Amino acid sequence: METVKQILDSLEPVIRRCVSGSVQDDGFFLLCVRAALAKNYEINRFLQSPAAAGNAFAITSALRGICEDIIALKWLSTFEKRDRDEAVGVMMMKSVLELMQQQTAFFGKYRPSQPIMEAKDVTAEVHALKQRLRAMRKGNRWRKHREWPSVREMAEPTGLLPLYDFLYAATSSFVHFSPNNLIRMGKVLPGEKMLFSTTHFSDYYNAFNRFYGLFLFVTFCTTFAATLGCKSDLKSGIEKLMKHVDEEIRWPELVTMEEMNIPAVSEMLRLMAHKARKLATAPEVWTWEEAK
Repeated sequence: METVKQILDSLEPVIRRCVSGSVQDDGFFLLCVRAALAKNYEINRFLQSPAAAGNAFAITSALRGICEDIIALKWLSTFEKRDRDEAVGVMMMKSVLELMQQQTAFFGKYRPSQPIMEAKDVTAEVHALKQRLRAMRKGNRWRKHREWPSVREMAEPTGLLPLYDFLYAATSSFVHFSPNNLIRMGKVLPGEKMLFSTTHFSDYYNAFNRFYGLFLFVTFCTTFAATLGCKSDLKSGIEKLMKHVDEEIRWPELVTMEEMNIPAVSEMLRLMAHKARKLATAPEVWTWEEAK
C-alpha cells in the first residue's frame, strides 16, 4: 500500500481547490466547512512529520478541536440554509465581543498601558446575540434552555457521541488538570525515585495522534465531501486511507495493558482476532453522505 503520507500528498490539489471560497458565493456555514477541512488536512500532514513525532504530547489536544469541528458543522447542516448561515454569523459576532471583554479584563490588570481592542460596555450587544441564538431553538431544538447546546449535545443526534466521548477523554487530560496524565510521565529510577518528562510517553501519543488524526480526516471527508462538491475527486484517496485504518491490528487505547502492568496480548492473538473480525459481518465505520 501507499503510505499515509503519500496519499495525503496526492490529495493536496483537490484539498486546495476545496478550501477556497467567498462569503458571497458560499455563506458563512460553507466557508466554515472549507476552513475546517484545511485545518484537518494540515494537522494530519504535520502529524506525518518527524517534528510531530518529537513533540507528540503537545499535539494531542488538537484532535479535540477537529473532532468538535466535525460535530458542530454536521449538526448545523441539519438547519435550513438561511438559519445555519445566521447561526454561524451570530456566533462569530458573539465570540468577538466576548473575547474583547476577556482581553479588556486581562490587560487592565496585567498590562494597562498596551493599546487594545477594548470592550467598554458590550453587555447589551452580547445579550441581544444570545437572544437571537435562543430564538433558533424553536425550529432546531436542543435540550437545555440556553442560547446554544454543548458540543456533546450536538454529537448525540449526529451519531458521533461515542467518538466525541472517546476523544474528549483522551484530550481533556491535556487541557484540564489530570493527575493520571502527569504521573504517567514518570519513569522509575533506581532507588524508587521518578524522573518526569513529556518524552516518556511520546511513542504512545505519536501513535495515538497519527491514528485518530487520520480517523477524523476520513470522517470529515465522508461527511462533507459531497457538500463541497469534491466527493468524486476525494473518494479514491480517502478509501485508501480507510484501508490503512482497517488494516491497523491494534487501535490505540485510552488505558493500555502495559501501563497497568497486565501481561499484553500476543501479536499472534491480535492477528487472529483481526482476521476473525474481517470474516464476521460488522457495520461499516464510514458511509459517504450526500450534500446538505
